[in-house]
Amino acid sequence: MSQSTDPAAAARDALTAFLRSAPADWLHTAPGLMSGVDARKVEQGLAKAWRQIGAFVSVSGTGERLTVHGTRGTMPVWARADNSGLLSGLLLGKPLDRGASIAGKHWRARMAYPYVWWAFLLVSATVFCWLASSGLSWLGYAAVAAALGVLMYGLAIPDPLLMPRRVRLAAGAVGVTAAASAVRVVTLPAGTWGSAAVGVLFLVLAMIGLAWVRYDWPREKAQAMMIFPLAEGTWQVAVG
Repeated sequence: MSQSTDPAAAARDALTAFLRSAPADWLHTAPGLMSGVDARKVEQGLAKAWRQIGAFVSVSGTGERLTVHGTRGTMPVWARADNSGLLSGLLLGKPLDRGASIAGKHWRARMAYPYVWWAFLLVSATVFCWLASSGLSWLGYAAVAAALGVLMYGLAIPDPLLMPRRVRLAAGAVGVTAAASAVRVVTLPAGTWGSAAVGVLFLVLAMIGLAWVRYDWPREKAQAMMIFPLAEGTWQVAVG
């Protein structure tokens, strides 16, 4: 196999060589992978993928998040190459028909990425923080803003970096703006506990709900999902 001099392309080249090789050669093209998995299961998984996306054409992408292209569709994959440029880790995503997209296939991802309504809610909570008429009402609004931030980032886990950088920066800026409103608290009357209790309760329920939703998330396919960088899709794990 010709090893790539570009680290970003190493996994792509290793996966390409693996998929183009015959099962009998997999110990040579992916010794690190095949030493820890059942070759028959890998062959069955790939055969199922080829039935859905057609014959193998190419692999695109850089880094470890790649796309396998077939004659009838595509398949998202995660792959890793060892220091020798050979395939050492592989996860196969759910094959997609031509023109399909994994965006929005998972309801958690669908909730994490409609940025317009998240922005509206976060900005609204921040405005209320600055308009609070008492210290305790400020606490309630701040708790609501914190809960929205927790949900926005929590629903994007296991990889919040899948959010566009500008979205993460904007959300962070809104959070800082909300926190800055704390300077007004010392000038405000104490107020009543009603709004504060509602806001804090919302924050607690958001954290409990998120923990409950994500409790079995890493276990849905395998413990390897805890270090798996892709959020959406159904995956078969084969890591050597």
